[in-house]
Amino acid sequence: MPDTLYHLTAIANMPNILSYGLISRAKMQANGVKLNKNIADPNILTKRQQLGIFDYVPFHLFPDTAFDYRIKTDNPDTLFAYITIPLNHAIQQHWLYIPCHPLHYQDSQLYDCNNYDFTYAETAQGLREWWVIQRHLNWKSYRQVYMAEVLAPTLVPVTDFGSIVVKDLKGKNLLLQISTKCNIDLNNIIIDPNIFGAGA
Repeated sequence: MPDTLYHLTAIANMPNILSYGLISRAKMQANGVKLNKNIADPNILTKRQQLGIFDYVPFHLFPDTAFDYRIKTDNPDTLFAYITIPLNHAIQQHWLYIPCHPLHYQDSQLYDCNNYDFTYAETAQGLREWWVIQRHLNWKSYRQVYMAEVLAPTLVPVTDFGSIVVKDLKGKNLLLQISTKCNIDLNNIIIDPNIFGAGA
């Protein structure tokens, strides 16, 4: 079972995130908070409003999803970071869960993480590893499982972040500069180029 949740953002957005926490789009709009780099898909934002999840912060069970790949491909000069949260924190705090990508979610039910069996995700990880070796699988089924989301409430404070993962030293140094300006001591920055791979 995966033990970490991932939220992708541009490092340019970290000044606001370190100042306000990781907040939902609804809360950003209500408080006039602007992103320095908006990487969200407008169609997905519209669907979130229709599903009633616009006031939640989305996380994925795996890094480097199809969404991540497209965002990084469309923004080749942008430095990105993954904000991570332990899955156990989401379970204990009764965060919500949808079992596929919002654009393909036809149901209106949101599942409580505390009551949901996440062992299926081992299958998703196994499919990913098998695909890397075999280059063949049921693409539609795999992609939907891999794009499932865990939804945090309106605000995720910086103190709840498990780590902030960047691709290289350049990203880490920029993040340290930002944290210094924000008067925040970040001791949980991790450099891991492996999760900034080719995408699902």
